[in-house]
Amino acid sequence: MIRESKTHQIKNIIQTSGQIGMQSMEKAMEELVKNGLISPQLARERLQG
Repeated sequence: MIRESKTHQIKNIIQTSGQIGMQSMEKAMEELVKNGLISPQLARERLQG
């Protein structure tokens, strides 16, 4: 995808490939917060950069 300059498609591919285990960073952080493994503040900090 990157070599073919199709980076704009990556997010969509990750979202539609959930059944095979792919997930976005946002979804992963959401699950960690939901399970009490990290704080919402830490998730926000990590997602911002």
